[in-house]
Amino acid sequence: MEKMKFNGIKTITAIALMLCMVLGAVGCQNGEPKETEPEKTPAQSDTDVKVDESMTESKAEVATDEEAATQPESDILTDESSTEIETDALTEEPWIDIGEPLPKDKEYHVLFIGNSYTYYNDLPSIFKAIAEVDGYNVTVDEVTKGSYTLEKFASESDDYGKRVREKLSSGVQYDFVILQEQSARPASNPGPFYTGVRLLAEMARDAGATPILYSTWGRKAGHATLSQYGWTNESMTWKLAAAYGAIGEELDISVAHVGLAFYDIYAGAKGLELYNSDKTHPSKAGSTLAALVLYAKIFNCNPLANEYFGIFSDKALETMKTAAFEAVFNTPEIPESYKTSSEGVGSN
Repeated sequence: MEKMKFNGIKTITAIALMLCMVLGAVGCQNGEPKETEPEKTPAQSDTDVKVDESMTESKAEVATDEEAATQPESDILTDESSTEIETDALTEEPWIDIGEPLPKDKEYHVLFIGNSYTYYNDLPSIFKAIAEVDGYNVTVDEVTKGSYTLEKFASESDDYGKRVREKLSSGVQYDFVILQEQSARPASNPGPFYTGVRLLAEMARDAGATPILYSTWGRKAGHATLSQYGWTNESMTWKLAAAYGAIGEELDISVAHVGLAFYDIYAGAKGLELYNSDKTHPSKAGSTLAALVLYAKIFNCNPLANEYFGIFSDKALETMKTAAFEAVFNTPEIPESYKTSSEGVGSN
């Protein structure tokens, strides 16, 4: 009898507990629910659903561009389905104080002296278009010849050297003369490069123009020149930047570090093909990047605020304009191991 009584108590207790649980569940539904994470499907992993809040927008875009790196250049540059960049992203002033741009109340005359790195894709015309979009009145002229050196352009006995002299004495008052050396010479044989710059800079200044140095880029991985000298794209880039910087410092000439802008995009795998298939000459994007750097350097203008579009997508333009801005207004420091001096160095 006692056993039956005890079992009855246990049964009543169990029923009471079940009622409490039911009532409790009802009470929770009537109150504020506790937020829970959605269940992952079997195909999801932690990396699929978690977002690294420290990842900036630009880093996220780089990841997307890396996937596009294997696509043909035209697909990357003109894909209308790519996410559009908000206007503010391209016109927003950076925190760096870049000073005042050149005034727009005059006509500027710019003479380009260089080789195929200048005439490929008609770089002078791209430069002119970029400047005119920003409200500048610009005329461009050029003396260019494939594989030519600045020493040859400076020689009065050379046919193209004679053309340089004719341009500078033609009566056109050039405001700027842009000097671009044969692409490997400043790194492989800087003495003659320094001599050529000294001669042409003096000629430009005597004609009332301001010389500007157009520092070029390292050749793309796999090019024979790199193996010939034991260079990499990176080491060639720094050797060129150091040589241009050295003669620029000696003669007080501004350097437009196009090569550093190239390296920023190339080393960062940002999805733009800057090189022609020969791994040395610029693609259309490469020439446009060069023009953006030269425009920003000469006119002291923020390229991010320029509305030039050409054939490119918004994403491609943002990448190029950002690299141009960094190269001109936040120029990377040349590593100590590459720094050099041009003082007392020249061709015999």
